[in-house]
Amino acid sequence: MKNAKAKNKTALFLALILSAGCFGGCFLNKESSSVSESSKEETVDPLAFETVYENTNTVKLNDLQETEITVNKVIGDKNYLRIELLTDVNLVGYIHYTDVDNPAKTRKEKIYIEQGATEFTMFLDAFRKGAFGNFSKKLEKITLQNVSEQEGTIRVTNIAVSGRTYDTQEMLYINNGKIKLGAWLAAGGSICHVERLGEDVVEYIDENGSVCIDKDVDASKVRVVTEEVNLINIHDLGREIQQSYYANVNESHGYAPTDTVLYEGSVLYNPVQAGSAGDKQTQIIDYSYTDTEIRVKVRPQDWFFNNTQSDSYMENVYTFGENGVLMVYNRFVNFSQFRGMEKAWISGQETPVVYAVYPLNYFYCETTDGVVKDPNLSPMMTSNKKTCLNESVSDPYCYELSKNKVPDDWVAFVNENNFGIGIYTPNADAYCASRGSKSIWYEMVANHSYHKGMYDLKNYKYIPSAYADNYNYCGSPVIRRMVDFVPFEYEYAIDVGTVDEMRKNFRHLTANQTIKNDGFKAWSDEV
Repeated sequence: MKNAKAKNKTALFLALILSAGCFGGCFLNKESSSVSESSKEETVDPLAFETVYENTNTVKLNDLQETEITVNKVIGDKNYLRIELLTDVNLVGYIHYTDVDNPAKTRKEKIYIEQGATEFTMFLDAFRKGAFGNFSKKLEKITLQNVSEQEGTIRVTNIAVSGRTYDTQEMLYINNGKIKLGAWLAAGGSICHVERLGEDVVEYIDENGSVCIDKDVDASKVRVVTEEVNLINIHDLGREIQQSYYANVNESHGYAPTDTVLYEGSVLYNPVQAGSAGDKQTQIIDYSYTDTEIRVKVRPQDWFFNNTQSDSYMENVYTFGENGVLMVYNRFVNFSQFRGMEKAWISGQETPVVYAVYPLNYFYCETTDGVVKDPNLSPMMTSNKKTCLNESVSDPYCYELSKNKVPDDWVAFVNENNFGIGIYTPNADAYCASRGSKSIWYEMVANHSYHKGMYDLKNYKYIPSAYADNYNYCGSPVIRRMVDFVPFEYEYAIDVGTVDEMRKNFRHLTANQTIKNDGFKAWSDEV
């Protein structure tokens, strides 16, 4: 988990993809929602694919054997790729292309296609900040390697390209009248906006000059900062609500990135959904968007290295469940092919990372020892850890509560009146919380380098949560080793309201066994 120092660190569904029964070969356990009539138009016809390769041959591959598909077609500025295939093994491959105007300039992108996939779609690396493929291209070849430790077959029947594009600055919004969710493509489709609707929620300055957030506020009687209150801290690309995982690797594991190390002394491999400490955006692999659901697949950045993409995919499905709670499905698969990972350090994997805005100053958790409501937390990496409510530890401290201490599986950050945001993650191994600062003020100046570089939304509005370096952190880690080619899947729920409302809604999910998270146990053979 990152401490404060490390942190200073629209679209239609594609009809063809839906007919294939999956999205980019992913979201394998989630049904697709229907297309809303008011879904946003794209800049080009997403079905206008141009075939650049066709074949009917079946290739047999032994373990680690590779096949090469020669294309040699100029695709110009078409950066959306579709591969139609049949495979009964997992495949790691590379897409090789050159610059039409400078053939000596070559690039390759690593990809991963899972056993049983019939289609793989992706945006080539041409749009994000830090992209290395934003030039007119000639698609040279695609190489695919069997990585399933068994013999298998593969048939690539069609490769096609499309002019489908996306706006890297677009925030995708859905709302159900109670909660408004924003997933920002500039931050890898991570959750950058959670707002409670219809409750007169206001961010304001009180008589003491402190910043406050509360509901049922008469805006005419306070100094209002904003009435569109985002409860998520988005001060840099490591905040937000997002996926982030860890493995202790170095050159001996075959990992030696050439970029500048930004966190000296660390040997952590840390794929982060929103981007890197080097202020580089994650690559959007694919996404779809309706009025009621957002799906996104990304190739995340490695946090500790400037513009180094991790060899992994992260996927999210955002939708709404019963009683208006926000439901999130996360999926992660690593394909780094590191050596000796079965003996690597076992880490607390965040499921997920949650950074709430600092005016919600109280960590709230209902434990077997009583209710925790504490504003005095400090950064996790510099603190003693309280493992139960009444444990006596010296300041500074944070919380690391084992799962048997948190029977209802949820934690929250709230204000003095118990209004705030809560996250429910059943079957996690622990529930943690910390704070980056105990102050409750901020300057009305955007002086953070990450903010200046990244937070330039269309129709820009003042976003207080982007200005505040102060943060409140909570997470629900599972203690697991990162392993290649084994998908890590789980779900969690978010609610905004009073603690009484959140408790009722989360207990309803428990009673209905809406979220089981059996994938926590399946991710690694050893714990």
